[in-house]
Amino acid sequence: MNPRQRYWHKCDTCKRASDFQCYCCPQSVCGRCMKYADFIHVKGKKGLCDHSLKLTLLVEEKKDVDSDGETVDFNNRNTYETLYKEYWEIINDAENLTLEDLLSAKTKLKSGKKIRFRPK
Repeated sequence: MNPRQRYWHKCDTCKRASDFQCYCCPQSVCGRCMKYADFIHVKGKKGLCDHSLKLTLLVEEKKDVDSDGETVDFNNRNTYETLYKEYWEIINDAENLTLEDLLSAKTKLKSGKKIRFRPK
């Protein structure tokens, strides 16, 4: 990562330079605010916010009903969810995350164990 690129993203909580960015949306968080954010570190400087993790699990588990009981249509070209699915597939071609990686992230997010290492 370009050293200047770190400063392109600001922590959504404190507005300092972020240490981690969501794979799928503009949400970013610094190491200090990680414990307060609905964000889970996955690998490197990347992770998933709660919303992106929820949608990503629906895509990977091939489900069409979310945890709130709302129907999600990943096949209708006019929906946000279809665009999200296509974007996730592009991202995951490069990242090679498995369903097990995502389920582990979900478990860590719920348990509060959100980060594997401390940023510099």
